[in-house]
Amino acid sequence: MEPLDRRGFLALGGAGLICTIAGHQISADDGQVNVEKLAREVPVPPKVAAAEWRGDEPARRQLAAFATSSSAVREYWIAAEPMDWNIVPTHRDQMMAERVKEGKTKFKAYGYRPYSPGFKSPLAPARVPGPLLEAEVGDTVVVHFRNRTGAPVTMHPHGIFYANEMDGTYKGKWT
Repeated sequence: MEPLDRRGFLALGGAGLICTIAGHQISADDGQVNVEKLAREVPVPPKVAAAEWRGDEPARRQLAAFATSSSAVREYWIAAEPMDWNIVPTHRDQMMAERVKEGKTKFKAYGYRPYSPGFKSPLAPARVPGPLLEAEVGDTVVVHFRNRTGAPVTMHPHGIFYANEMDGTYKGKWT
């Protein structure tokens, strides 16, 4: 067997990534996931279970309580939606400065779409990465999120402090 050059190695790695995610084979672009079954298999984090048991007020009011009197509450309405994603819209390989040869450049993906308050109307098309959320130091950011994909998805902000329980995913016992 011949050794792989850089391009061959990246092609093999890309094929492996496209064919599997976290060790699970992807069935098709339009495959549905049983969200209820997955949710039953995920243990509830202790802090979340305790908050539900105590009947604590909704997270929005809890988060707003941390804001100072001079800070603003910035609210965003975002939905995860299926979309066609063109991974090479310019038909140019920017790294190699070459035109992309014929092949599939559009794929089914999930993108994040901003909406007007109350999810009344879309403000922009769904895209990857999602919309920019703007805030000042001390502001409270409240995100209203709807999953319209049929698969379990979440959001992850960068540059914002929040508790692990608000991340949209269970961290597990070893993290």
